[in-house]
Amino acid sequence: MIRSNLAGFLMLGVCLTLFVQCQTPRPRRAVRVAMAANLSPLAKPLQKAFQKHHPSIEIEWIEGSSGKLTQQMMQGAAWDVFLSADTLYPWQLYQASLTQQKPAIYTYGKLIFWTRESIDTTRLVDFLLSDRVRKIALANPETAPYGKAAWAYLKQQKLDSLLGSKWVIGESISQVNQYLVSGVVEGGFTAQSLQYVTEAKGIGIILKIPAIPQGAVKLRYCSEEGAMLYAFLFTDEAKQIFAGYGYVSQQTDEP
Repeated sequence: MIRSNLAGFLMLGVCLTLFVQCQTPRPRRAVRVAMAANLSPLAKPLQKAFQKHHPSIEIEWIEGSSGKLTQQMMQGAAWDVFLSADTLYPWQLYQASLTQQKPAIYTYGKLIFWTRESIDTTRLVDFLLSDRVRKIALANPETAPYGKAAWAYLKQQKLDSLLGSKWVIGESISQVNQYLVSGVVEGGFTAQSLQYVTEAKGIGIILKIPAIPQGAVKLRYCSEEGAMLYAFLFTDEAKQIFAGYGYVSQQTDEP
């Protein structure tokens, strides 16, 4: 009888433990988002808008050039969502079976030349070649899509070899923006979103090239909360935030 009662108490304890575990909400970890550096000004407004609908979900933003972030994910970085500055890098991750689905375009960005100097906006090439410009900032074309787009523009204008001594190469658009805002360089190629940063005071010339498609993807181990954030990025509410920083919802080559 004693042995039977003991077994019953043990069984009751196990059942109570399981009941408590089922009733206790699992702790939510922050959604980890690998974000292209050109999106840096949008992180806070996107997070604020998302958390109006999901106040208990925190977001951790990991910022860098799309190429370097992709290298980290290829080497095992376990993040939830990747917001690239192009479509090439998300497709590389998809082809490596590191995503849950094919990439999708969430916005299109515009490349600009930004300067503090007084400039005739119709004569950008003349300005770049002039003695007034000693240093020009450019994101690394090997790892930063906006740097790659800028380099393609310069080659098209046959300026790539003429400006060799003027280049200051940044690891990402964020570093380029630091050079521009601090006055280390006279001008540079960056994302149009810089114009919406309060400390940036200068002139931005939108280059007449097609807007850059930017792809997003849910990564292999994306959490349920990460999937919710991913879905939010494609809503009209999110599109309005992107538009407020110079991004567009379809490809265009119009300024």
